Amino acid sequence: MTIASGQFGYDSAALGQRDRFDAYRQLYAPGADVAAIGDDFRVTMTGWRLDRALLYDRRLSGVAHERDDGRVRRDAMEHFTLTLVVAGEFHADGGEGFRRVRPGEVLLMDMTRPARNRAPSAHIVTMSMARERVARLAPSPRRLHGEVLAIEPERMLSYTWDHVHDDPAFDLRSVVTFTLTPTAAGTHLRVEQTGFRPTQRQAFGGARAGWQQFLARLEEVAGRL
Repeated sequence: MTIASGQFGYDSAALGQRDRFDAYRQLYAPGADVAAIGDDFRVTMTGWRLDRALLYDRRLSGVAHERDDGRVRRDAMEHFTLTLVVAGEFHADGGEGFRRVRPGEVLLMDMTRPARNRAPSAHIVTMSMARERVARLAPSPRRLHGEVLAIEPERMLSYTWDHVHDDPAFDLRSVVTFTLTPTAAGTHLRVEQTGFRPTQRQAFGGARAGWQQFLARLEEVAGRL
């Protein structure tokens, strides 16, 4: 594992065959149990420490991660993760069984709840966000609700982002849509969140600031690929 100012990384290819999995398991020990799946374990990861957030760019092969009930109670992590699958095969289970998350799809996970994933071979980008930052948009993040509305593989993902609240200023019923469009230079990503009412200016401002920061960091990572 390498560490620079605000940046860190891991490359299994830099380690011996017998040491690479143990090193990765120890790296993730504070937050998840790790298992090798199949015989082709390979991982490269670059991470950036942000303001109360972490951004990871990972290429995974033959690896699975799990946070069961015992670990959730034990480590008391208080954050959300937002994962974009860039390419490959990636599966996640938030309590209803594994389902494939396809390239271009985005996965939102609450780390206070059991979850697991497996990656036969995938390239993913993950933002780990402190709960208080999410709370700027949703004062009670544990009451976030969402439902996938439409998926067009490698083109579009649309899902609800609702927040139930007694104060109408934060009682949100919104829809988030990610759209990928090929361009001569690569791919254009459009993110749209609709459903804010005129009385929800504070919630709208928090959402706009959050998306701007996330997309700026995502563009920075994509520029290095």
